[in-house]
Amino acid sequence: MERCMDTPGLADRKLKELAMAAITEALRQSGRYKLFFMVRLENGRVVADDLATIETVMNSIDMEGVPFSVIINIVKKRQYKAMMEKGIEFVKVVTMVNAISHITPHILFIPILSDLDEKDNALADLPADTEAFIKYQAPSVEISSDNVSQINPENLTELIEELRGGAT
Repeated sequence: MERCMDTPGLADRKLKELAMAAITEALRQSGRYKLFFMVRLENGRVVADDLATIETVMNSIDMEGVPFSVIINIVKKRQYKAMMEKGIEFVKVVTMVNAISHITPHILFIPILSDLDEKDNALADLPADTEAFIKYQAPSVEISSDNVSQINPENLTELIEELRGGAT
């Protein structure tokens, strides 16, 4: 049985310690996981904090080739159209996502959903392609608690600065 868990991102400075503990605890449950990382675009570029979160969390899993998925959400209409055309803008974003040591071909773009835009605690149906991606296309992996170490935030700030120089 696959579990669904949501944890705060490591880039949230107020919640970083809680986020690290929550993510580590979630991964130490032992079981089959689908790992999703939510990523944002700002001015057509991947937010460095989000890439640093992927790198830091994936480094805490002591296994080779752990598959994961990236969901780029809240993509503006014109930008979303460009991503769906899979042209140069798409290639740039995918290259930025894969600019860290952990790479994935499993990337989904979700446009801004009007039912959720600028609303608090709102619910909306997912687009059909998003639901299909999450249920059927995203890879899963068996992770044992023995393969998970405490998330190490020591180099997080340095990594964010490095990525800001190269990925944003």
